[in-house]
Amino acid sequence: MLFRQIMAETSTNANDLVTSRVADIRKDSDRLKTEREKFIEDIGKQQTTIRQKGEELKTIIDRKVEELLHELEDIKAESLSRAMAAETRLQQAAETVQSYCDCSEEIRTNGKAHDVVRYADAQATDLLEDRITYADLYTSPCVMFMPADTDQLSTRQLLGHISTPLSSSGIVSLFYSGV
Repeated sequence: MLFRQIMAETSTNANDLVTSRVADIRKDSDRLKTEREKFIEDIGKQQTTIRQKGEELKTIIDRKVEELLHELEDIKAESLSRAMAAETRLQQAAETVQSYCDCSEEIRTNGKAHDVVRYADAQATDLLEDRITYADLYTSPCVMFMPADTDQLSTRQLLGHISTPLSSSGIVSLFYSGV
């Protein structure tokens, strides 16, 4: 009987220990399930953050592209306006010179000697003093786009990177660094 009693107590103690261990395992399992669900939720938040940052960068880049294109269009419009004004001035100068030549020829063939000298001297002096050249009126601006050095700029610097420091358990987990 003593043997049976010892065996019963040993069995009860073992059973209590096993039962206690089952409870511990279930508690650990619940904790692991909670941690897994939190991990999935955290990953979802990180994915959202990455997408938002990407959209933010796209918006910034699109805005900068539009700004640069607008600036280039302003330079183009201003330069073309100046070129057209210069072209008009040169055409007017050409017409003035042609008019002088025609008038001078008319005076030379039909006018008196003193008319030729007086007219030719006054007009020629004015025309020679007001020399208009293309270079004086207009020179197109040198416009160059200087792109950012994307070879020196990694996506890690631009967008960010993934890092997994020590986990809550203190065990080093997977480290991923997307470049």
